[in-house]
Amino acid sequence: MNEVAARSQLVDLLRRENGRPVSVSSVIYQAQVGAYGRGFYSNELTPALQTIVSETLQASGYRPTPTDGEYHPLPVALGSEAETNLIEKLAAISPVMTEFGQALLLRDVLTAVVGQDQTVSEWQAEQLVADGRVSQALRQSGYQTEMTWLQPYHFRPKLGDDEAHQVILKEVRVQNDPNKTLSLASGLTVYTPALVIDNLADNIVYLEMVGAKQSVKANWAALVGGGKVHWLDRKRICLDGMKSHIKLQSSLPCGWTNHILIHKQASLKQMNPEEPFYLLDDGRQPVPPLILPDARQMPGTAATARMGGVFMGKRP
Repeated sequence: MNEVAARSQLVDLLRRENGRPVSVSSVIYQAQVGAYGRGFYSNELTPALQTIVSETLQASGYRPTPTDGEYHPLPVALGSEAETNLIEKLAAISPVMTEFGQALLLRDVLTAVVGQDQTVSEWQAEQLVADGRVSQALRQSGYQTEMTWLQPYHFRPKLGDDEAHQVILKEVRVQNDPNKTLSLASGLTVYTPALVIDNLADNIVYLEMVGAKQSVKANWAALVGGGKVHWLDRKRICLDGMKSHIKLQSSLPCGWTNHILIHKQASLKQMNPEEPFYLLDDGRQPVPPLILPDARQMPGTAATARMGGVFMGKRP
């Protein structure tokens, strides 16, 4: 058995994978080719060759035990300061503005929480953002826990290096409180069980009013008419009529009225497919793949904001 050649074959394989998970079958084949000059049908390795595999995997930053048929890279170690100050570290990063809203450059996030000396593969970065303490800190800071590729022309202003970048986009949070009320017309109150505001555009994505007919009518007129400024959920809102919205209404069995204001870019019939759009859902399902493809496969076309009940993005 040629131990040197076996280690060399494995190192070359892991180098080509560049920090991605590698299948058990590929590792076994390369180990056999290096050790014996050919691969075998059997996946059984001799104890000596298995030791070589385990040692080489660990030396290359991989776990020596497979998971679901793959050897995975070791998790990224956080910087000593970031271990206890993740939220503060994220808050210190200067966000960038994009066509799809505010975002953090992934490279800045990695520098803040990992440091500049540690090499992090794309797969490791994805795991770091999607799960664990960094994921929790991103959510608490109002950001997504998934990465998106953006092209230079998506940035406002365009970045100077003319390269695509991975970013973590800001979320738009949904307020859902069946007991919350609104009073835009003097002395008349309505319930607002659901409210979605695009914080970056200071615009309403979705608003529901429920109450007595006259109360709903008066509050609706105050909201959409006259260009008046209102403060909803501590955001300054001024609608220019119904140019960007549509209205849905129904009468409830109890005699009350239910009016819904929805942005045209959240309406399949009214939306402009060339512009960023909103997709309302219950916030518990993954991004629909037929609407918002995986950003890693379709750079620049993936979801632009996961809003915990709302997606915002562009069609492919």
